[in-house]
Amino acid sequence: MKWLKRIGLAVIALLAVFVFGWAPYFLAGIATTRKFPYKDKENEGLTPRSFELPYEDVAFTAPDGVPLKGWWVPAGESRGTVVLVHGLNRSRVEMVKKVPFLHKLGWNTLLFDLRHHGDSGGNASTFGFFEKQDVHAATAFARSRAPGPVVLWGVSLGGASVTLAAAEDPGVAALICDSSYRSLRDTVAHHVSLFRGFRWWMRIVPSWPVASEVVYWIGRRGGFDPDAVDIRDAAAHMAGRPCLFVCNSEDRRMPSDIAFELKAAAGPQAQVLVVPGKSHGGAYRDGTAAYETAVTSCWEQRPPRPPCVRRSADEETSMSEPIRKKKRATVGAVTKRSAPAPRGRHVPFPEEDNGAAQKAPEQIGSYSMVDPRFREIYFEFYKATYRPSVLDRKTKELVAISASLAAKCQGCLEGHIKKALKFGATREEISETIAIAMGVNAAAIVDLTDIAAENLEIKLF
Repeated sequence: MKWLKRIGLAVIALLAVFVFGWAPYFLAGIATTRKFPYKDKENEGLTPRSFELPYEDVAFTAPDGVPLKGWWVPAGESRGTVVLVHGLNRSRVEMVKKVPFLHKLGWNTLLFDLRHHGDSGGNASTFGFFEKQDVHAATAFARSRAPGPVVLWGVSLGGASVTLAAAEDPGVAALICDSSYRSLRDTVAHHVSLFRGFRWWMRIVPSWPVASEVVYWIGRRGGFDPDAVDIRDAAAHMAGRPCLFVCNSEDRRMPSDIAFELKAAAGPQAQVLVVPGKSHGGAYRDGTAAYETAVTSCWEQRPPRPPCVRRSADEETSMSEPIRKKKRATVGAVTKRSAPAPRGRHVPFPEEDNGAAQKAPEQIGSYSMVDPRFREIYFEFYKATYRPSVLDRKTKELVAISASLAAKCQGCLEGHIKKALKFGATREEISETIAIAMGVNAAAIVDLTDIAAENLEIKLF
């Protein structure tokens, strides 16, 4: 019987070593020192030239000497530069489909491989601790290549890295953080729980204290302080700069609650975009139109530079040469204002997405018959309805869709549908909102006819 007892104790000891020793060390190695290039079939083989855009291979060095490789895509007379940063186990190619959109808006783009990824050097991934140094190096390179503001845009690990870097660099003009985590400790605990469902042998591994041990070994094997990777704390240092936090509605790895928490930390100027879908880091693919609208709106809160005046080819042809010269000379002095509306169309939104009032529209067909005194009163009231309150912004936009239908305001309806999509409303939610409005309108008709029947003492049926 003694030998059975000894075998039992030995099995328990081996199990304890496996659960509390080897498993945390192994998981930490997967996260840090193991180089696992994800097979990106969606973007495999793509370069900026795939979109008929000129580019050049570039190389620069992180402050600690790690060599970094990337692509520089110039945009001629640019508005500035957007640095695009990929996720864990990916490479710069993950971000390449965003380049045509940015190029069309007049932005240079710099895509590069983070350390321990793609063609760059380095021997460990650190969840943003050292990667933020890579982003600092990329930002410095961008500033050396072109004048103008620098905007950071990252996904997953890239989103965490650009947020950490922007917190340390007040010169960063704006931030787009897609599918980031709250902190290293939080995401490790969450992923250990997920792993327990993915691997049979992980089911015998308890989340606590194994998650804490994994964090410890990640720090040891990566050579950094895990507690310094706190994205929520970094977001709190954005100092009023435009920020957009993006997520997929059913992302199991990075739940959508994280984006709202980062937004709350960054301040009232920050925005959130929730794209319907279950993917991680796939929001741009899953909701391209809403994503691009949200990005443009985010930057327009306080544009780093006045936007370029762009006209169609027909408009340019119809302009006389003296007028064209005058327009070119004044493009650099254009100040931010609402885009002119076609004659006779009403522009119904006297407020920015952050609740700040716009200057009264000056174009013909929009408030042109309203006394300026009353316009200002209206604008102040409208702005107040969009300040943070009990209702979140998505709910307010759904309510506004119903009100637009009741008021028969076409411009209002189109504008609020666009904003509802931007603030995370699904097509199903918008459809149901319209259906409710239809039902209420039908009920109003029934009510009117009932009153008429009673007044006239007539019953048709």
